[in-house]
Amino acid sequence: MYMYLVNLTITILATIATALAAHNQQPLHNHNHNSNKSTMSKSLNVFKQPLALHSTQPMTGFLRNGYCEVPASDHGNHAIAAEVTDEFLDFSAKQGNDLRPIPGMKGGCKWCLCATR
Repeated sequence: MYMYLVNLTITILATIATALAAHNQQPLHNHNHNSNKSTMSKSLNVFKQPLALHSTQPMTGFLRNGYCEVPASDHGNHAIAAEVTDEFLDFSAKQGNDLRPIPGMKGGCKWCLCATR
């Protein structure tokens, strides 16, 4: 259990570091970021920028649109963008939330996790 929490913490920190690095590399005035409005999320990340697509294989997000956005109907708050490990999938299944039946779900997949779990 301890190693699971350490691995999950490292994964979350790596995701934040990646987001920070990507944010710092973007121009301050990117006029092209809304060029594909039909497929982009209208939700914003912690930098007040449109959410980046997290995964389409498997298709993730509460709305199954690939984004870790949180609409009003998402009482679980699926806002944590993570890359799951086999250890995490085992742990989640033992807690009653087996994600493996989702087509394509395996260790290494990107998934939007529920913040309240």
